[in-house]
Amino acid sequence: MDVTVPAPAAVVRDFVNSFEPQTDEESWGTPAALQQWLADHEYSVGPDGLDALCLQRAKDLREGLRSLLMQHAGHEASHAAVERMQSVLASLAPMTSLGLGGTVLVSAGDTTFDLVVLRLLEAVRRCETAGIWDRLKACERSSCLWAYYDTSRNRSRRWCSMEGCGNVLKMQRRAARTSTGTARH
Repeated sequence: MDVTVPAPAAVVRDFVNSFEPQTDEESWGTPAALQQWLADHEYSVGPDGLDALCLQRAKDLREGLRSLLMQHAGHEASHAAVERMQSVLASLAPMTSLGLGGTVLVSAGDTTFDLVVLRLLEAVRRCETAGIWDRLKACERSSCLWAYYDTSRNRSRRWCSMEGCGNVLKMQRRAARTSTGTARH
């Protein structure tokens, strides 16, 4: 059963997956690279551009979100990463607007970075409202941590793919059981 990932979940997933922990591949090596990534992903990129502080804040936001997604999958969350994310969020001045389309977060500021963060917060809010926020998870394999959308009926998936990380983790668990003499026959 192939389930399409809802648009707000895809926004958060793609933002988190801008860093690939397994290969240590960073999409945002410079402020210009971050700005290009944002433009490629249809984020509003204003004329003010981005600087090194925006780059660090974007990474802090990303890793805080990854930590929340780890928690969704039952893994230990990084409290330090969540605190850094909270610090980024506390530095913004978002406001709420109520209109014909429902509640929307809007920015009191107009910097590119503020607008990007508000778009992400709006995507999270839409996921929560739709009851799918907990379907966004990070892979259980500590070397992977790839963000994915759990399409299982009971929302119990713990890895990004059965073919890759799922098989590796299952083989590791079986080997551990076998070495301790608790293997099932």
